[in-house]
Formats: sequence, C-alpha cells, structure tokens
Amino acid sequence: MLASSNFGLWLTLRELARLTGYGEASISAQLRHLRKPQYGGFVVQKRCCNEGRIGRRGDPGAVWEYKLRR
Repeated sequence: MLASSNFGLWLTLRELARLTGYGEASISAQLRHLRKPQYGGFVVQKRCCNEGRIGRRGDPGAVWEYKLRR
C-alpha cells in the first residue's frame, strides 16, 4: 500500500490480499493503524467502485478501493 501511494493507485482489499498474501481483515486493520500518528499519520482515502466487480460473497455488493496519502 505504501509503494502504491507513490503512484496514486487505488486498490481493493482483495487486490492487496493477493499482492501481500495477508487476509483482507488483517489489511483493513493495518489501514486503520496507518491513520495513527505513531504509524505515519497517513490519510487513507476510500471510494466505492462497482465497475463490474463482484463482492466478497459473490454478490454484486459494494466494493471499496483505498489509497494512501501523506
């Protein structure tokens, strides 16, 4: 996520899980930590993206993308 912030990329939890090998819940928790001053005080931007993507349970629910900013 930190590396992708240099390029302004938006990534879903699923994409981050595939890139890192960590679970989506773990990545979500780490994104919350990155907001804290002791972990960098990043701005974690979030947007809804449903462009033909399927939600976690196979339904066409909301899919969120994330981007870090200093």
